[in-house]
Amino acid sequence: PKYNEAISFQLSPSLNAIVRVRKSPSLNLPEHYANAADWALPTLLSWLPMEVLIWSLSLLLSEAKLVVVGSESGLVSCAVMGLLVLLRPFDWVSPMIPMLPLKLIDFIESPVPILVGLPLDSCAKGWDVTSLLNRCSNLDDGTVLAVLDVSQREIFIASSHHSLVSSLCMPHSQQLAHTLKLCLSDQHDEYQQQQDNSPQSASLDNIDP
Repeated sequence: PKYNEAISFQLSPSLNAIVRVRKSPSLNLPEHYANAADWALPTLLSWLPMEVLIWSLSLLLSEAKLVVVGSESGLVSCAVMGLLVLLRPFDWVSPMIPMLPLKLIDFIESPVPILVGLPLDSCAKGWDVTSLLNRCSNLDDGTVLAVLDVSQREIFIASSHHSLVSSLCMPHSQQLAHTLKLCLSDQHDEYQQQQDNSPQSASLDNIDP
């Protein structure tokens, strides 16, 4: 459908039809970026520490290999899509796979920068952050490998690349992290105040138990 036009579909005659309106992007972003931002950023910004986010973006700007892992597939793909949006105005032109099947794990050994999500759930026996780093530590392809574990909310870099750490992080990263924390805190306080002052909240306060 065109912007502001509705589309509906019905899965079963016994269920109500699902109606959705295709809205034009409110941000100065392509539509797929705007949709990814609406879906991924609220979760990503509220879950990962700001320092970890800045480190992840620094690695991507340095054209490193970044493998996002976690026990929850939704959170893994959310992190991949959210990082892609946060890179703007830069575009990630290397391979990006929100959810890489475990049987295709050899893909992370490709000699190019990559951004992939890899769910390490109960089916991924024998695989963890250490095994992923060890698998690629002996590769001499000139790229840095890092693993972002969204379950532990930490980022890990292969020991063979530790000497490059100081040159990988973006300048003034600590000041940037502090500023972003303050901005997000202000936004949260403003949202909470709006919720407290909303008519719905006021009416609920007047309901007797």
